Amino acid sequence: MEEHQIPQTLDAPPLALVFNASQLFTFIGFAIVGIVVNHPFIAGGIGLVAGSFLNKYVDKRPDGYLRHLAYFRGIPVMAGKSIPNGIDREFRP
Repeated sequence: MEEHQIPQTLDAPPLALVFNASQLFTFIGFAIVGIVVNHPFIAGGIGLVAGSFLNKYVDKRPDGYLRHLAYFRGIPVMAGKSIPNGIDREFRP
């Protein structure tokens, strides 16, 4: 029988190996840009460092901080959260 990892909280980010989703997307984004400029390994390394920094930065701030900061700086922000909070016991559309 195989062991299955059960998340301890509902809001825990999904993991791929030891990286969470934001780190992985940052790495992939930088790697794609690196492929375009013909330096994928350098850009991928920068993506890993940027993803790690972003993860540490966001963990110290409240939820939605980066979205608020982007809106405050004039960057268009998409609509609110599409997934309801896990603490809410009732779903009210």
